[in-house]
Amino acid sequence: MAESRNEKCRGYHLCARDPYSDGLCKFHLPVDHKKALTRDDYDALLIKEIEEAVENEKGFYELHWHGFNFPKNHVLFDIVKYEVVRDRLAKSWINIEESNIQRILIGVYNFRTLILSRATIHADTTIGVTGIDNISMGNAKFLGKFHCASKTKTFDARGAIFNGEFTFGSTIYELARFNGCRFHNSCHFYGIDGLLFGDKTDNNFKVVGFDNVIFGKPTQTLFQDVDLRKASFNAVSLVGVRFNNTDFYQQELGRNGICNEVKELQRRVGTTRKWFTRTKPDNNSLKHNRNLIHEYRQLRMAMENNKDYVKAHEFYVGEMEARQRREWSFILKLYRISSYYGTNYKKALRYLALLFIVHFILTIILSTHWQVQKLFSGPDVAAAWNRLADIAMHSLSTGTLQRIGLLKDLSGWQNLIDISFRLLIPIQTAMFVLALRNKTKR
Repeated sequence: MAESRNEKCRGYHLCARDPYSDGLCKFHLPVDHKKALTRDDYDALLIKEIEEAVENEKGFYELHWHGFNFPKNHVLFDIVKYEVVRDRLAKSWINIEESNIQRILIGVYNFRTLILSRATIHADTTIGVTGIDNISMGNAKFLGKFHCASKTKTFDARGAIFNGEFTFGSTIYELARFNGCRFHNSCHFYGIDGLLFGDKTDNNFKVVGFDNVIFGKPTQTLFQDVDLRKASFNAVSLVGVRFNNTDFYQQELGRNGICNEVKELQRRVGTTRKWFTRTKPDNNSLKHNRNLIHEYRQLRMAMENNKDYVKAHEFYVGEMEARQRREWSFILKLYRISSYYGTNYKKALRYLALLFIVHFILTIILSTHWQVQKLFSGPDVAAAWNRLADIAMHSLSTGTLQRIGLLKDLSGWQNLIDISFRLLIPIQTAMFVLALRNKTKR
């Protein structure tokens, strides 16, 4: 308990209320104190403070309820009792930090700002369909169930602990932070048509932070109809977490991804289209891309468990892109070119066909007994076409590692080309089979 800096209540150094007993005002008395107020008397005093609050220069009522000890079985903001101050609540800035609260029930009332940071809520917390401009509950402890479905500009729950069941269906218009939260029980984020964390018709929200979050029961954690285009999942284990009808699509990337990749690309090269610069990455880039690899890997594994292979493959692409930016690799570059990391069978097939065509053309060029004009005139037209068929068969047999149809009069350069394509074509064939398998797996 903070030391008093005045001659008033010593329950909180900014409390200017008259002491009631043991140097504490009626709000700061412990709930087990012999002179502690009843629930009705406590509400009556709170309502009186709201009614007597003076509007400040910013146009709202500033209420400091810091460190209060609410009575047992008390319900804060009970719908019936607080009806008389409904209009004032809509303009109220209420600080209830570090308080011991029994239960919170906010139904239809609007608030300007509600601060519950470092508070302990012993029973259930329900924030229904209402409008609260700003909600702050960093490092708070919610021992009972938690449910929130409000329309909110900013929601800050960094470091909060939720012991009971957690359900969140609020529409966040600007900022949502769950960084460092611990969800010990089932956890359910839900929206209607993906409107959670932003309205798609006016999508101006900034970020949704889930960095360093702990989901105690991942198999009972669900993101349903949630817009996660601005979400960050750094240092979070997502294996077992369910994602149903979630939106990760990044227009700048042209695929599903995470906003941190877009930010890193814009920060480093100014555009998302310059994928692999050969410049040496700085320390920030190395750290950011290491975090991106972890984020994408966790999301990929979660999507595989959800049988959502489209997103899983695209998150795999994001993981490989981050690896390539972190440490440039010629092998990864070829892997990307040949089949887009084993996810694009059409691209792999095009390159496979191109390899056969290139080998066919090179063999024609190196053939000493064949000329193009012989295909159309002269006494050896049939022989020229037969020779062309032999060359085609030679390219096909080379690519398929067969001996049938091999030309007999091969030069040294032709042998070198054949050996090279006997390596390249089977590798590209494997890339095509892998990509086709991933496609059918979707």
